[in-house]
Formats: sequence, C-alpha cells, structure tokens
Amino acid sequence: MKPVSEVMRRDAVGIEGTEAVSTALELMKNTGISIAPVVSGGRLIGLLTMERAARGGYSGKTVREVMLRPDAFAEEDTGIEDAAQRMVRSGLSRLPVVNNSREMKVTGIITSTGIMKELKK
Repeated sequence: MKPVSEVMRRDAVGIEGTEAVSTALELMKNTGISIAPVVSGGRLIGLLTMERAARGGYSGKTVREVMLRPDAFAEEDTGIEDAAQRMVRSGLSRLPVVNNSREMKVTGIITSTGIMKELKK
C-alpha cells in the first residue's frame, strides 16, 4: 500500500505554540481547517482542534498551554492503512505528517477523505 507521503496534502497550516489561542482560532476559521499541527521551529509539538480552541475560557492563553499532545501523527513512510487505524484510535479525521519520529518536522497532513479516495482505487 502507498505511503502517506504520496497522498498527503503538503499545504498543512502549522500554528506556533507561542500564538494566542484567539489568534489561532481566527486563523483556523479563516482557512477552514478543523485541526492544525502545533509547531515550534517547524517541529511538531502538539495538535489544536477547532473544538478545543473555540471552547472558551482561554483568554490570554497560548496555544502551547491548551494543545493536545502529539500522540497521533504519521511519518512520511507510514502506510495509508496504518494512518487510517491511527485516525480511528485517536478520533481524529486528520493527522499531521512528519519527516521522521526523531526530527518531527511537519511536512504535510493526511485526511480521512484522502485515505478513502486512495483505498477506493
């Protein structure tokens, strides 16, 4: 089966962990994304969902303070079937893709829609 690097979107919108939650929420609304990788120097440090950012009570908080830990991600050479299983386990419809688990540089994002299209072929 194909690796996620062949099906991922390379235009992932990353949010710096030092950004204010309100700024991140506005960015997510304006770009129409529901989940974003949280980065520090291009390295994945967490995930921010629209649901979490919009929850409220985060006035003055940074993204790093409210992000989810990056338990769910895929490496570029992860198979799409494995990525789909990670999505199911994590309850997410998108996973950030990193170059490798040591460097954790965000290189894209894989969506459940992208996986389903590939599996239908």
